[in-house]
Amino acid sequence: MKLWALKSIGFVVGAGLAILLEFMFLMLFSALAGKQLVPRGLGCVVFPVVAGIAAARLAPEVGPLGRYASLALVKRFWAASATTRLVVVAPVFWVLAVGAFVVVFEPYGFRMYSSEYAHMFKVMFFPPVVLVAGYFAYKKLILGNDKKQKDET
Repeated sequence: MKLWALKSIGFVVGAGLAILLEFMFLMLFSALAGKQLVPRGLGCVVFPVVAGIAAARLAPEVGPLGRYASLALVKRFWAASATTRLVVVAPVFWVLAVGAFVVVFEPYGFRMYSSEYAHMFKVMFFPPVVLVAGYFAYKKLILGNDKKQKDET
């Protein structure tokens, strides 16, 4: 994999995780304070950018060609088929995208109620669960039979 691609993926992952962390802390502090807190200030933009830059610098080290590539999880991930990697990455991307969409565009308005949080989490997690379950069902029920039939012939 090209170095620029690893760094780009590292930046996106780092910035996405930073935004998710900000969102989680904001929800926690909003619940504790009993008020709806809104992200303000330069820190809400700077923190994800700094985390993205740090992750971009770290990505070549933990990527498929890096110094820590011998880690079992990283090795298994890169050794898997492209479809399997997609099934792993797509749900993470979906959850981060939905979270970012809710924070940026406020589709529920300024204040979210418990039913709206429940709806947001359903939208976040139901499609990835269906994707992963469908992938495993396809792999076990459809491809599993093909492998057995090929072995018998």
